[in-house]
Amino acid sequence: MALAYYYDAQIRRYLIQLERIFGNFQIKVGTDRNGAERFLRVPAVYGDSDRMAQHLKRNNSENTLTPVPFISFYITDIAIGNDRRQNPNFVGNVHISERNFDMDTNEYTEEAGKKYTVKRFMPVPLDLRITIDIWSTKSDHLFQLFEQIAILFNPDINLQTSTNPVDWTQITTLEIESVGWSTQGGVPEGIDEQLNITSMQFKLPIWLNPPAKVNRQKLIHTIVQDITAVNLTLVDPFSTVGAFENMLGVDAEGRTSLDIFFSNDQFELLDRQITTPGQHFIRIDGSTLTLLGPDQDELDDEGNLWNWLDLLDKFGQVQDGISRILLRPTADIEDTSFDFIGRITVDPANVNQLTWALDLETLPVDTVISVDAVIDPQVHSPGDDLPIAQAGQRYIVANAIELSNEEKIIENEAEVGDFNSPTATWGNLIARMDDIIEYNGVVWTVSFDASLETGTQHTTNNFTGKKLEFTLDRGWIQVPDGVWSPGFWRIQI
Repeated sequence: MALAYYYDAQIRRYLIQLERIFGNFQIKVGTDRNGAERFLRVPAVYGDSDRMAQHLKRNNSENTLTPVPFISFYITDIAIGNDRRQNPNFVGNVHISERNFDMDTNEYTEEAGKKYTVKRFMPVPLDLRITIDIWSTKSDHLFQLFEQIAILFNPDINLQTSTNPVDWTQITTLEIESVGWSTQGGVPEGIDEQLNITSMQFKLPIWLNPPAKVNRQKLIHTIVQDITAVNLTLVDPFSTVGAFENMLGVDAEGRTSLDIFFSNDQFELLDRQITTPGQHFIRIDGSTLTLLGPDQDELDDEGNLWNWLDLLDKFGQVQDGISRILLRPTADIEDTSFDFIGRITVDPANVNQLTWALDLETLPVDTVISVDAVIDPQVHSPGDDLPIAQAGQRYIVANAIELSNEEKIIENEAEVGDFNSPTATWGNLIARMDDIIEYNGVVWTVSFDASLETGTQHTTNNFTGKKLEFTLDRGWIQVPDGVWSPGFWRIQI
């Protein structure tokens, strides 16, 4: 079977690099009228010595002067590098993640973009023998060039053949092997007796790379199945009576029967099933992510810790400090606007834990003025183990504050069901658990009444520097700490 045509000019690129290496040497040619030293850059050209000699000798004219000094180089031999040959059937896979590019701003964002898998096939090892000829008419010019080259190659230099991060053959070496010193050329014919030619032999190990296969990853991270019920009493898609006001089948808002039938208003979500690889939960405690099983346990059926690397390998090659884990705090699994994002680092000492560096810019903005600390007012008090009360001090109370029994009688107060032991330290303040109290310079007051809040609120605990979130059913909790369900956290390799 005939192979498809393929040519990547790989040997030619090596020769271009040689031209750049040897085409930047200089020689000193005297001084100018001001006494400043003058230097001449010596060019380097590709071509074997026989052709070069004939070209210099004739140049289509008998009156052309020989342009020296200059350097020529050419390939004298190509051999198979058997000492570097490896398994010819080996295929190396590399997983690559691009940064997402915002077409509106023409800038790269911090989010992960397209993902690719590059299949690299074993290259062919070759050893190139290169001859470098130094052409000159003066011994001094030859000495200058030879000394510069000999010092540079002691005995070799590294060459980088490409900037492609997945090119596993991008580094090679150019090594000097021998020198043929000649004052009268040393080529078999076409010798100009005025020319001195010194030849230097180099070894250049190279690889010929076959084309790689690049596949874009389209990995399914999460499968969401919604089970819904349709309220057929609201609309019959095959009738124009009931919800429709005319025989054209259009209601008062201009919607047809099918528009209404397939609108979200007609569907009631009964159940949602989320499927992810392994159905793993995760637990977040500050900067530590712990992998849990489908039952939120730390051990599998065999009594071993759940292993992060076993799970991450299904998504690709994890990159410390680059790969990320996203948390989705909203009930809508498709809503990405409130995601918590952090970069992960594998912890070699704990297979079930990752170090998670949260991007603080993804934390929600405070909707409530920050607090100095979270306290139990029945244990802690100002001037005791808390700072002396000053105007502007704010605390979240983890327990209730009530009047003393005597004050209740005076105020004719009824017992409050969830209030605990009396605490007179706070004056006549009455506060429930999760309230925020504030000192106004004279007395303590309730600045945030948790019992009246129906939405989600955020504030910052200045003592710990952590973000706190309030909901009526959970009270104040530290976010994003806690246990996260499958489907509401996601890996970005």
